[in-house]
Amino acid sequence: MKIGEVGLLTNDVIRLADFYKKLLQIDNGSNDRVHQTLIAEETMLTIYHDGTEKNNRNQNICLAFTVEDIQREYNRVRELGAKIIEPPAARPWGAVNMSFYDPDGNAVFLRAFPQQPPIQKTNYPPGWLSDISFVVIFANYQGKWVYCLHKRRGSFEHPGGHVERGETPLQAARRELYEESGITDCHLTPLWDYEQKWEDGVGKNNGRVFYAEVHSMGELPESEMSRVELFSSVPENYTYDSAEEARDLERIENMLRAFRE
Repeated sequence: MKIGEVGLLTNDVIRLADFYKKLLQIDNGSNDRVHQTLIAEETMLTIYHDGTEKNNRNQNICLAFTVEDIQREYNRVRELGAKIIEPPAARPWGAVNMSFYDPDGNAVFLRAFPQQPPIQKTNYPPGWLSDISFVVIFANYQGKWVYCLHKRRGSFEHPGGHVERGETPLQAARRELYEESGITDCHLTPLWDYEQKWEDGVGKNNGRVFYAEVHSMGELPESEMSRVELFSSVPENYTYDSAEEARDLERIENMLRAFRE
């Protein structure tokens, strides 16, 4: 089974279709006020008015497109007058993401992946780097690793996210761990800092990796994660590079063993 079509229900087919024609740079030759179909490569996007009034307060679904030049697309989206949610920002796993709202308030994400891996990813002792913008938490409960299933991506990953304004990295780690796993009863230890520089010149990421010794599991709050599971090794359905993840787990286990000797 595969998804053959994505449909957007709207009160104003002309307005929304015109926006996506400009965004996708497609002319479908239609000015139909009830139903229009846009085809971008292998994906069909349908915009439809089914005769019922929509409240335009959708918070349960979003659209995501992969692009080659994220900065160029960002400039085009701004020219279209779309409300920007987040400008282009590099992610530790290699993607550069941005997001905005379409005229009906649907969230749209654009993402670009570098053609080459990062020029350099360098690890440092914890506390070595300043301007930490991202935290990742490797949490362990009763000898097993804690992974969270991401609702949108449908795969497992660690708790982690951006350091918010006014937060320390440790405060961000505690917040992200709770928001994405429900865990509060734990001891957090910083393991290493990392600096990631990108070939395309978009920027770099300074991050900090934490280890959480979990004493008891908590209840998962409403978040972008659908559930939490425990694994002895890297889950088969892991979001990012499984080989790199296996190396990180081995490294952390060796560090913990050294701490206890």
